[in-house]
Formats: sequence, structure tokens, C-alpha cells
Amino acid sequence: MKIILFSCFILVWATFWLSQKKAYLYVLLLEIALWSFTSFYAISVLMVGVEYQEVLIRDFYFHPLLLKIDKLSALFILILNFTALTSYIYARKYLEPYQKIKSKFSFSLHYFNFFILNFAMLLVLMINDGFGFLIAWELMTLSSFMLVIFESEKREILKAGIKYIVQMHIGYFFIVAGFVLVYNQTGDFGFEGIK
Repeated sequence: MKIILFSCFILVWATFWLSQKKAYLYVLLLEIALWSFTSFYAISVLMVGVEYQEVLIRDFYFHPLLLKIDKLSALFILILNFTALTSYIYARKYLEPYQKIKSKFSFSLHYFNFFILNFAMLLVLMINDGFGFLIAWELMTLSSFMLVIFESEKREILKAGIKYIVQMHIGYFFIVAGFVLVYNQTGDFGFEGIK
């Protein structure tokens, strides 16, 4: 699975070199690949009942960052994939009125951030390590912030975006504090220490 995740993450950068219509279709294909593979693993876990686990990468201390799908995360992966699919299909018509007033770059950035948001949310559901989770959470926060401020020329939209990112970082602080407390009690900076 990690090869698919890394490939999709690298391939999405080509969005900025494509026309607006091609960028939408290109990201749709990447999304379908991402949804298909993650849904396949999630359904397998739910049907067979055996957790899926794979080392994503090793961090600076050669500690493995694990991708792990259990029954709970499998259920949320399927919900997330359905929601992301329907949202992306809806976005095509929703964004039509902006075609005359927004640049090609704005649309490419929007499609790019939509993909990164979905990618990061999947990582939030699958990463079993505190550091990896915090990186995925931050990636999710920044990409969703960029989606929120799509109409940043409107002052009230920009204010809403700033409020959103401030609230997300306050939450981030509490998540870090929680991981630190768990680490102090168990010596594990991750979800295994919570059990």
C-alpha cells in the first residue's frame, strides 16, 4: 500500500502543469486509485477480521512509522472515501461559476489541496505512531485551510479561514500535550501507549 500512497502523492504535483479541465480529471483518476486501494484494504480487514499492518517509513531514530488498519479505522476509511468521492464529483459543478473569475492556478491549487486533504485524512486514520500522526494532522490542517480560503478575496472568507487555522492549531497543541502525557507514563509516543 505504501507504494500506492507515495506514488499518488508524487503524481499529484503534475496538477499544476495541466489545463483546468485536465487537472480535474487527472486528480479524479488519482483519487479513484487512492480510494480503490484503501477501500480494498479496509473491506478486507472488515471481512477477514485480521488487521493490516505495514511499515511506512523509518524515522530519524530508525523507529518504524506503521500503517495500521483495524476494524474501526477500516470503517472510517470507507466513510471517508465515500464522502471524498461524492464531494469531488459535486465540486465540478460547484466550481463552474468561478471559471470566469479564477485563474488556472487557483483551480490547480484547489484540486491539489483536495487530494492532499483526502490523502492526509487517510493517513490520520492509518498511522499508528504519534509523530507520523502529528505530521498527517498538520498536512490535513494546511490543505483544508487552503480549501476554506478559495475565495480569499472576500474579507469574511479570509477571516473564517484564519479562525479555522487558529482553532486547528489550538487543538493540535492539546493533541501534542496528550501524546507527551502518554509518553511520560508509558515511554511510548503513540497510540500503543494509550491502550
